[in-house]
Formats: sequence, structure tokens, C-alpha cells
Amino acid sequence: MNKRTIAVFTGNRAEYGLQYPILRAISQHPALDYRLLVSGAHLDTHFGSTLEEIRNDGFRIDAEIKIEMDAGSLFSTAQAIGSGIVAISKALAQLKADLMVVYADRFEGFAAVVAASQMNIPTAHIEGGDLTEGGALDDSVRHAMTKLAHLHFTTNQQASNRILAMGEEAWRVHTVGFPAIDLISEGRFAKPEEVAQNWHSI
Repeated sequence: MNKRTIAVFTGNRAEYGLQYPILRAISQHPALDYRLLVSGAHLDTHFGSTLEEIRNDGFRIDAEIKIEMDAGSLFSTAQAIGSGIVAISKALAQLKADLMVVYADRFEGFAAVVAASQMNIPTAHIEGGDLTEGGALDDSVRHAMTKLAHLHFTTNQQASNRILAMGEEAWRVHTVGFPAIDLISEGRFAKPEEVAQNWHSI
């Protein structure tokens, strides 16, 4: 049986935690294989050794994509998106994936969507259609990622309705729920005493 290869992009710990159930499902499916691309904060020592966390979860890292940026500068964010597109496109050219999966609304993910869509790689966007309170930049980035992507996996029906209102075809939009609920249902979350202990240690 020829397996379909799914490229999965992650740029930070929070996003990876939500993608964990997705990666696990792909890795366990007999007809699928994954190619994991890690970037952003995963490669920054200031944010901890998250590469080791990924490996300790049993996942293979297929590409480490360094994006240089100064966190305090909006100019550098724009530069990072450009350099990210270049670096991610090179990785995708080598990995030859059948599908690209990106998550939410981070600038690294935006770069990944641009690279994949312009290389004519079918691209799936998870958590599109949501809204961020307070008029943050997140919404415009997330909606731009939605319009570049080919398939949409949303966390709720309201989000699906927003994507449909953007003109996306109904067959492309799938209301699948929040991935972290899989972990909650398995009891994979911090107990109240753990949260309290960590809070007091800060």
C-alpha cells in the first residue's frame, strides 16, 4: 500500500501540544506517514528544550527550520515571515509531502501556508474561523491563512460558518472540535494540585 505523506508544521510549544493528538493519529494510521517540520520557539533556547519534549513523545523530527528574529521588533517579524517562506519551501521541496497541516494564527504558520500553497501542496488549516477578542492582529493572520488553505478543520460551528461566509466551498470545511479535548478525555492534563504547586513556585 502506498502511504500518503502528511507534513505537519509546528512553531511553538502551545501549538505543538494541540497538534499532539493529530500527529499521534497520523503516526498510527496504516495508510499515512508524517513529516514533522519544527521552527520558531522550538529552536530558541530561551523557550526551553522543546525539541527534546517532541522526541520524548516518540515523534521523529524531519526538518528544523531556523527563523531569525528580534521579538521586540515588528520590522523583524515581517522579515521573519519572508525568510520563513524561503526556508520552509526548501524543506518542503526535499520532503515531498502530499498534504501540509498548519495550525491557528502564528506568523510562522502563515509563512508555512504561503510556502505550501504556492508550491501547489494541498494545505489543511486547523482552528480557522475563530475570533480573538480585543482586535488583535491574530484575526487577520488567521483569516489570511484560511483563504490560502484548501481544507479547513474548525473547532466549532460558528467558526465553520465564518469560513463559509468567506466564500469557501462547503465540502472543504469540517467541524471537528478542539484537538485538546482528546487529551482531556484521556486524563492527560495537570491536576489542580500540580497547577497550585507550579503557581506557588513562580
